[in-house]
Amino acid sequence: MDELEELKEWLRIDGEEDDNMIQSLQLSSKLLIKQFTGAKREDVEGNSEALELYKLVQRLIVTDLYENRAGSNKMSPVLISLCTQLGAYKLQGGTV
Repeated sequence: MDELEELKEWLRIDGEEDDNMIQSLQLSSKLLIKQFTGAKREDVEGNSEALELYKLVQRLIVTDLYENRAGSNKMSPVLISLCTQLGAYKLQGGTV
């Protein structure tokens, strides 16, 4: 399953009408994760646990952006914690 399909499954979206928006949010989430943590998907692909953490952070970001299209200045404390953990993984040289 590709990244778009995984995100659509997470968001419980069956149709294709929002695919372009979801792809845009997916790209934005990658940039946000890199800015928050310094980690890119390639940095975690060799570690299944870190990859799942990355994907969870990405899903939460995409969900927040998708559901709050009007905008919100608040970031979930859970998301902040997960980003911190992913950033710590990156700082430790890719070890959990």
